[in-house]
Amino acid sequence: MILALGMVGGAFAQGSLDDSNAFCLERLEVPMYPPLAAKARLSGSLATIVALGQKGSVEAVSYEEDAGSATAKKLFFRAIEDSIRASTFLPTCRGRTVKLFFEFKLGTQRTPRVSFAYPSRFLIFAPADVVEPAQ
Repeated sequence: MILALGMVGGAFAQGSLDDSNAFCLERLEVPMYPPLAAKARLSGSLATIVALGQKGSVEAVSYEEDAGSATAKKLFFRAIEDSIRASTFLPTCRGRTVKLFFEFKLGTQRTPRVSFAYPSRFLIFAPADVVEPAQ
């Protein structure tokens, strides 16, 4: 299942006090909760930096070194990077960097869910598998 969140770049005011440049995001392909992380019942968060090239193309994706645990970086970064590279950014944002926060959480709901928090925080929820003890 692919979760997608469409956002219009104009929804963010360019003149706002926010320095994330989230207004450059035209359409985000939301990352799926990595299956290994869900099976291991792990949650985590990462602050990612997206360097935009010509016409708003993604030149590089990295994460802030001081944000997120080593486990979060290993398990969640690949899913985030793949989704960002499948996303689109406004062509007028060439040369800018965009800062996006992704938080992966296990929940009690039965289906995956995504929430957005202004200005640039995305929460990805996955159902926590119920583990029955062996009898």
